[in-house]
Amino acid sequence: MDREINSHLTLLEDDFLRKGMSPQEARRAARQAYDDVEQSRQAHQDERSMLWLSQTLQDIRYAFRQIGKYPGFVAIVVLTLGLGTGATTAIFSGVNTVLLRPLPYRDPSRLVRVTQRYSHSLGPGFVLGPDYRAWRRENSLFEEIEAFS
Repeated sequence: MDREINSHLTLLEDDFLRKGMSPQEARRAARQAYDDVEQSRQAHQDERSMLWLSQTLQDIRYAFRQIGKYPGFVAIVVLTLGLGTGATTAIFSGVNTVLLRPLPYRDPSRLVRVTQRYSHSLGPGFVLGPDYRAWRRENSLFEEIEAFS
C-alpha cells in the first residue's frame, strides 16, 4: 500500500516539476492534490478489512433493539408484508395458470371455440345438450368436439 501511494505521489511530483515548480513546492502540491495521504490509506484499509462485518452486526443489533421498543408497529409491518406476499403469490399463481402456462394440448394454436346464439334467455355462448350431441355425431371438420362450462 505504501509503495502504491508513494508511486502516485512521485508521478504527481514529476508533473509539477515539469510545470516549473521547485522540488519542495512540487512535493507539497502533490500531497495536496493527492488529498491527505493518511486519510486515503485508512479508507483503503477499511475497505480491505472486515469492518463491513462488524458494521452489519451493529446494524442487526440496532434493529433488534428497535423491534423490542415498538412491538405493535413490528407486528403490523410483519402482518402487512405477510398479506402482501400471500396476495402476490396467489395472483401470480392464477396468472401463471391462466395466461403464462401453455395449454395442455398437443397443438393449442389449432383450438377453436364454437358457440351458438339462441333467441331465448340463455344468451350467446351457450350450447344446449342436444345440439352438442348432434355436433359430435355429425362432425366431419374437427378432430374432436368437447364441451365445457
